[in-house]
Amino acid sequence: MYIAIDGDDVGSEIERLIVLCQPDELVKYWNDVSEALANLKRKLFVNEAKVLICGGDTILAELKDNPSPQLIYELLSNTSPIGFSVGTGQTMLEAHIALKTAKASGKGCWIDYHDLTSILKLQQEFRESAN
Repeated sequence: MYIAIDGDDVGSEIERLIVLCQPDELVKYWNDVSEALANLKRKLFVNEAKVLICGGDTILAELKDNPSPQLIYELLSNTSPIGFSVGTGQTMLEAHIALKTAKASGKGCWIDYHDLTSILKLQQEFRESAN
């Protein structure tokens, strides 16, 4: 099982601070992002995850089992001003697709690829029955 985590609107906020020429605020914001990512990484280590990449505002890790609801809650209830979205799946690709869907669904949420495919299947069945 893989878990992909990515900061919400981090790139946009960095661009905003650059365009507004606010270097002090930019450094503070980046420190907040880095601290939030380090906290998430610690939570994953406590849950025996193998972190494959951790940089910028992104983490990709391998879990031994399906993530517990407690772990997901801890990852999403980050106390920093930075919000994160989470995607999980049996492969890195599935976790990535689930993450992109979570971000497109309003951010700050978790989507598991299996749930996503179940929803798509139900939508397809509904369309076919409507015709």
